[in-house]
Amino acid sequence: MRGTILLCVKVHAINRAKGGCLMDTDTLGPNCIVGFKQVTRGLKSDLFKQVFIALDADKDIKTLIEEEASKNSVDVVYINTKEELGKLCGIEINAAAAALLK
Repeated sequence: MRGTILLCVKVHAINRAKGGCLMDTDTLGPNCIVGFKQVTRGLKSDLFKQVFIALDADKDIKTLIEEEASKNSVDVVYINTKEELGKLCGIEINAAAAALLK
């Protein structure tokens, strides 16, 4: 279902059931785009099938990404922390937002 909001409580306990998160590994892989600016630009260009937002990201960042994702019917997945999202993206720094290319 497109445009739904999903919540992943732990990176390693990802929901694999239908309607859950689209990945079942420890990282998102090479089709992952990281960073607020890159994610918002990509959403405006309809490049993504799913976006990820850290729950501890700034409220303004979360709101802007949620609005753009909603406009394009892109699923939003919430990850507990920026640190966990960074690890999920395979980087050694925190990430407020990330997305998977179509």
